Amino acid sequence: PVQVSYYRNAMTCTDHSLTRSDKQELVQRYQEPHTDNMSTLEQRFLEAAEKVKTLTQRPTDEELLELYALFKQGSQGDNNTDKPGLFDLKGKYKWEFWMKKKGLTKEAAQEEYINFVETLLEKYTSEK
Repeated sequence: PVQVSYYRNAMTCTDHSLTRSDKQELVQRYQEPHTDNMSTLEQRFLEAAEKVKTLTQRPTDEELLELYALFKQGSQGDNNTDKPGLFDLKGKYKWEFWMKKKGLTKEAAQEEYINFVETLLEKYTSEK
């Protein structure tokens, strides 16, 4: 039997009879999201998170903050972290935008995120 142990999201196989490619396949399989237990909405949310990386132009700071806030609300729920310090302006803005989403369900935030990503893709992806 193969024993697989997790340590800081890294996997190590303790069965030395496995080939290198077998081990790589195991690692890949266990590091990929388990979509069989995931709802369709969660799958679309994760797909949108990948799609937004394909933008060919940079959105405005406000749009990036909105994107951040919706992603955090959709993946973690309400912001219960401490407010960043006075000199951490970037952290403060991110924190404030996420706080504006307080009370929004994860599912509603995921829908908003998906729709917002589609809007950004239309606006900032140039066909060449």
